[in-house]
Amino acid sequence: MSTDLLIVLLGIAAVALLAIGIRKSLRKRREQRESELPAEPGSVDSSKVLAKELGEQQARQAQEQQRKVQQQAQQAADTQLKAEQQAQQAADTQLKAEQQARQAADTQLKAEQQARQAADTQLKAEQEARQAAETQLKIEELARQAAEQQLKTEQEARRKAEQSKEAEQLALRAAEREVEALRQARQKAQEQLKVEEQSLRDVEEECRLAEQARTAAQESLSRAVAKKAGPPPLPDRTSASAAKPPSVPAQSPATHGGPPPLPARAPATRGGPPPLPAQTPAAHAGPPPLPLQSPATHGGPPPLPPQSPATHGGPPPLPAKRR
Repeated sequence: MSTDLLIVLLGIAAVALLAIGIRKSLRKRREQRESELPAEPGSVDSSKVLAKELGEQQARQAQEQQRKVQQQAQQAADTQLKAEQQAQQAADTQLKAEQQARQAADTQLKAEQQARQAADTQLKAEQEARQAAETQLKIEELARQAAEQQLKTEQEARRKAEQSKEAEQLALRAAEREVEALRQARQKAQEQLKVEEQSLRDVEEECRLAEQARTAAQESLSRAVAKKAGPPPLPDRTSASAAKPPSVPAQSPATHGGPPPLPARAPATRGGPPPLPAQTPAAHAGPPPLPLQSPATHGGPPPLPPQSPATHGGPPPLPAKRR
């Protein structure tokens, strides 16, 4: 602004110097014209008049020139003022534009910051989503591995259950065979017991017949002795020996014609079956118990309880035989 004012002042000074130069040049030209005019009598007044007129004309021209210079200076001042106003307006406009540009820059900076924050937030969200996806993938991998392990475990359990079922079936068939064998053994023992009972009845019948023969022999012996000895003496009622019967002398069956005593016979000599061999409880106590298993896991039958000979049909113990 000070530079524009200095330019205006220099312009005014240049116009003033130009006016002063024009005035000096006109004065010199007038003096030169006056010096060139011849000196004539009576012409002094006219020359003075001309000079006065010329001076007035020059003064008017100078005033006009001065007025024009002032107008030009005023116009220059007005132009300078307008220029200053326009410059002020331009400066204000520039300031407003700068402020708007600064505001726009601030807005742009804020927008960039918000965009950067949004980008950072988006990046964090993507990272979290990636981490969540990786975690989900790991969980799915662990679940798949657990499912495979569970499947393997179930297959192994199924295989073991099938093996156990097969073993149970084999044990059950073995137990059935053992029960059948015991049933047959019981049947045989019952048949043998019937034979033994029949043999025992035969022996008892033989013993009864022998007892009858012995009684008859004793009676015949007593009669024979009574015939040889005569009537017996009357017994003394006061004696202690009267209460006792007369003693019979020991006689062999050969002396009195009685039947000889039956010889002791073994079971094999009298037609009976041979005695059963001694059996241990393990031989007829039933099949061994099955391994401990839960029926709910494989659907097999529960383990058989230990059985005694009376529960599975084994033969009862034979009674003692009388000789």
